[in-house]
Amino acid sequence: MSLKVWVEKLINGQESPLPVPKNYLMLNGIYIDDAVRSHVEWRNNWFNALRAHKSDTYEVEKVSADNLCKVGQWIYGPGKEYEGMAEYEALKQKHAAFHCCAGEVVKLHNNGLFMDSMMITKGELQDTSLKVGVGLVDLLEAVQKTLD
Repeated sequence: MSLKVWVEKLINGQESPLPVPKNYLMLNGIYIDDAVRSHVEWRNNWFNALRAHKSDTYEVEKVSADNLCKVGQWIYGPGKEYEGMAEYEALKQKHAAFHCCAGEVVKLHNNGLFMDSMMITKGELQDTSLKVGVGLVDLLEAVQKTLD
């Protein structure tokens, strides 16, 4: 199984063993699998909060900010080492799109549009989460090619 297939399975809720050794997944201070898991965990926590009607702990401004989560802190911190690489710029854009979508989901929910919020959580938010995961893998593979 490829790393991208592993990411897709994880995003879709299917845990499976890593297809490569963990040390292969280190990218300047962040393990790619941990980064992907952190986005999956956030999305799952949000989905559970929606179902339990406990979404009031989520603030649109904070959720929309792409520099507060683990991945965002890495992108704007140690990950800046890769600035200028097409894969880094693509990841940065995909990650920002995820947070824009997540902020919209929270806003919809806060405005009483529960079903719309739920549909986007299961659709577009999951899709953007997958794009972030694949973007991390793309960057990892591009960096590793420069080291060969």
